[in-house]
Amino acid sequence: STGDSGLDLILDYAVTGPGTCTGVLNNLTVGQAYTVLVLLDDSRTLNPGGPDFDVTDGLTTSPVQAYAFPNGVPAVGGFIMGTFTAQATTQPLTVLEDGNVQYSAILLEKGTAAAPVVAPTLTQDATPLVSKLSPGAPVTLSVVAAGSSPLSYQWSNGNGAINGATNASYLFNAPGGASAYNTSSYFCTVTNTAGSTISSTAQVISSTNLVSVYNFSFEDGSFGGGNLVFPVKWTPFNNNNFSGVATTAGGVYSSLPDGNYFYAVNEGPGDPTGGIYQDVGALQPNTTYTLTVAIGLRADFTPGQLGSPGIISLINGASNSGTVLATTNGIPTTPGAWQDYTVTFVTGSSVSGDLTVTLSTAGASTYQANFDNVRLTQGPPIVLAPSLTTDIHPLVFRSTTGTPVNLSVTASGNPLNYQWYNQSGAIIGATNASYSFAAVAGTNSYYVDVTNSAGAVMSSTAQVISSPSIVTVNNFSFELNVANGPGTEVPSVPGGWTAFNEGGPQDIGSQWPGGTDYIVFNPMAPPADENQFGFVNMFNSSVIGGIYQDVGALRPNTTYTLTVAIGSRNDRINSPGIISLIGGANNSGTVLASTSGIPATQNTWQDYSVAYNTGASVSGDLTVELSVLGNGTTIQADFDNVQLTQAPLFVFNPPVISGGNLILTATGGTANSGYTLLTTTNLLGSWTTNSMGTFNNAGGFSNSIPVGTSPVRFFQLRTP
Repeated sequence: STGDSGLDLILDYAVTGPGTCTGVLNNLTVGQAYTVLVLLDDSRTLNPGGPDFDVTDGLTTSPVQAYAFPNGVPAVGGFIMGTFTAQATTQPLTVLEDGNVQYSAILLEKGTAAAPVVAPTLTQDATPLVSKLSPGAPVTLSVVAAGSSPLSYQWSNGNGAINGATNASYLFNAPGGASAYNTSSYFCTVTNTAGSTISSTAQVISSTNLVSVYNFSFEDGSFGGGNLVFPVKWTPFNNNNFSGVATTAGGVYSSLPDGNYFYAVNEGPGDPTGGIYQDVGALQPNTTYTLTVAIGLRADFTPGQLGSPGIISLINGASNSGTVLATTNGIPTTPGAWQDYTVTFVTGSSVSGDLTVTLSTAGASTYQANFDNVRLTQGPPIVLAPSLTTDIHPLVFRSTTGTPVNLSVTASGNPLNYQWYNQSGAIIGATNASYSFAAVAGTNSYYVDVTNSAGAVMSSTAQVISSPSIVTVNNFSFELNVANGPGTEVPSVPGGWTAFNEGGPQDIGSQWPGGTDYIVFNPMAPPADENQFGFVNMFNSSVIGGIYQDVGALRPNTTYTLTVAIGSRNDRINSPGIISLIGGANNSGTVLASTSGIPATQNTWQDYSVAYNTGASVSGDLTVELSVLGNGTTIQADFDNVQLTQAPLFVFNPPVISGGNLILTATGGTANSGYTLLTTTNLLGSWTTNSMGTFNNAGGFSNSIPVGTSPVRFFQLRTP
């Protein structure tokens, strides 16, 4: 053993004739200085004055140290002694002589010597070696070095040593670049008193066209363990099998698109889509984002048996669970090959949230998808000529004068400018995709121009028909939920209406005529109004089901007239449609008026009407109901062009005597129209004109007639 102040016997040996003896020194401390003492116990040498009595530590890593007696003459009781510095925890001690001798070797600890100075070496080269970033993005370059302390670090770029960059890592912001890429180079020199070493040169590529994707080529390290190892700066999701950062080892690829590593994600049969994602920062308005990723098929995979398509996506949100903006998938057909796949998305003028890149694959028996060299660029939007994805809507709107109206279009292209027009020209301030206003009496036309630098498109012309006599029925012609084309259905309750006694989710909806249902066009067919009609199916016998709409408060002394087009299909016999006016806010109120019918000729439409007069005292709302009575056979009724009008009833108010005059008043006349006041003394006789006049703006009438003593007189009002 070593480490105490005693003498440790290493060799006790006698030899006749020239030879060597080697002992082992154990438990040494590297860098510790030790003293060896060799004592000559006896001498039978034939050559006692021989010069070849030496002692060495036997290591080639340190100079061989020879020791000799004074003047080179050995004598019994004499000794040699020398010091060596341990280079390892276990070392040999060898004595060489050329005579017959007996001697002992003793190891004596002498004290601590300075540790040997080891020149620096890099255990981790400059990382990352390549970064592709937007200007101003934070960058951290780092090295890991071994060697004797102290170690000095100095980072340099193309201009020389960087002032203050004297640590193992160097944090800075990516230099600015214009439209062209700006490439900057950086390396680190590590120094101590025994020497120095220089890292590889790291490149930082920056441009306003680049969006920073950290660890884009999976060269910058990983985390996790076992079967699940993930690249740093990325977040895993739904990883259920072997996934990890891999190299070209084992012949899986002869080369990679970038660097020495790629990322492999595995999802087996029944597994959900899984992979990794990275939030790359806030979405920018009016920007074209282009994501390009290399996807590979391993050389040791057989196409169709192993190797799943990789999925690349741009997501609006801070994780993989946001809204998918653009996505694609693919895999090369040749084993050992890589292929770039690209998706693009153009933002509008209003954006919110972050942009996230995801790399994933769906669960399948082919298991593995491979990714490398993730590149994301941003630039000004590509100007696409505008086109209408949804034409002006509603195309026809009937409403009470003063009712709010909203017209809108949906257009594609970028950027887009909108200008709304009516029959008088451009409408000041109407420059959005929708235009809201109050209905003006009469029939008025509206359309919108959508323009940008690449072209223009004009909507169809919408008509807004308004008068005090029209009661607003929303979605009166069932155009709100647009079908995909002739013959297709929207199997959901039409917007603005409420279903009752609906048998199933597809029993009520709207449809675009075409195919076999309505094939002959005539003044009423099809459709009765615009492009779509509403349908109601009732399979349960003796059950009435359909849709209803509350159209507002009942008015006193008013005539309500409901007119609805009912159709008879070409391909089968319909059930009679039922139209009703209900006193109340839904279909369960009091039936005020109702009728039913169906055209006698198939492939035609026919108007059906009901009317109801309110009295002087009313309460509650008025509801329009469209329904069908189930009979188990004909099942379906079709409706279109729901029109509801209101007209005040002409009512004489009770006569009033004032100041010797008879005061006659009435309401319900046509505003500003003429009237004739007639009188007679005999109801069975003829009538004569008393006076003529004009109803006021509210349709009111007032007349003052002197009161006589006889005979009795009667009055009536005639219009016009």
